[in-house]
Amino acid sequence: MAAARSAASVRPRPGCCTASARCRCRPARVSRHCCRGALRHRVHRPVRPVPAAAHRGPAATARMTAPPPPGLDRLLSDPTRLAIMSVLCAAQWCDFAFLRDAVSLSDSALSKQLTTLKKDGYLEQQRTYAGRVPKTSVQATGEGRQRFLGHVEALRTIVERTRRPQTG
Repeated sequence: MAAARSAASVRPRPGCCTASARCRCRPARVSRHCCRGALRHRVHRPVRPVPAAAHRGPAATARMTAPPPPGLDRLLSDPTRLAIMSVLCAAQWCDFAFLRDAVSLSDSALSKQLTTLKKDGYLEQQRTYAGRVPKTSVQATGEGRQRFLGHVEALRTIVERTRRPQTG
């Protein structure tokens, strides 16, 4: 609606520009009052970034949207979550403090990663209290172990493929 107003209907605000009938601001750029934010619109023009793949061509776009190799798990592609699952798959139940020290994370960072893994069914948590002190224990589920082992096998396949060059 503001863009549809004519130049005559836009009134200068007292104290802006020269507060005369001739205002330097364009009504199409400024919504209600002729001078509010006019300098901001002139100085800080909106910049539209060019998408990264647009100037590289369609081949780059196709490579970026290609599916991951079979067996790789997107959730375990993060090194932190991979380290957590490697510790959990080696032990039955693991204390929070031991896991925190094993993967060298802060309490909050480990808690966030455990929540992410728990939501997707990789692990289960058990919280007990010794008096008023909470004790959290974590265990990898059977499904989580299978996914982790599948991810590790896919990584091994990729590494083996790069070690031996293909002759052709």
